[in-house]
Amino acid sequence: MDEAPKLTMEESRTFVRQVLARVNGRVPVVVGASAPGFAPMRELTQSVMDLGASDVMGGATVHGAHR
Repeated sequence: MDEAPKLTMEESRTFVRQVLARVNGRVPVVVGASAPGFAPMRELTQSVMDLGASDVMGGATVHGAHR
């Protein structure tokens, strides 16, 4: 999930839109949603569901964590 926070909200929506268009309803699409806070995560979750995602798997973004 490291790449998710690097995309803007609109880039995430565009990517999901392209995947959904490609699969064209043949398989369910579960989208991973990660954002730096609950409000942006809720916005992303709602928008991908509105686009047609089958479900969303949420994950919190941890800032300042050392690897």
